[in-house]
Amino acid sequence: MRTVQLAVGTTPALLFPNEYAPGRALPFSIAIVQNNSTATVRIGDTTVTITLGISLAPGASLTLTPALQYTGDMNEFYAVATAGCVLDLMICD
Repeated sequence: MRTVQLAVGTTPALLFPNEYAPGRALPFSIAIVQNNSTATVRIGDTTVTITLGISLAPGASLTLTPALQYTGDMNEFYAVATAGCVLDLMICD
């Protein structure tokens, strides 16, 4: 299990930055994302914007659980918000 805090800005950022595992896939079985900001954060793929993606309200959390036959890859998830937003992530691999 890993716990990470991520600052989110106005351009899409990987939910689990490459600095934690550069150049490789980051498989997971369960991931929990919590918005610890006062603004809404959007979660999606590389095309996520401030108006496109899954909306995560202030204080809300999202649990990502891939299908049984598929292990998720954190390199597939991005976040975007107003500057200064913070997400907490707990990833079980």
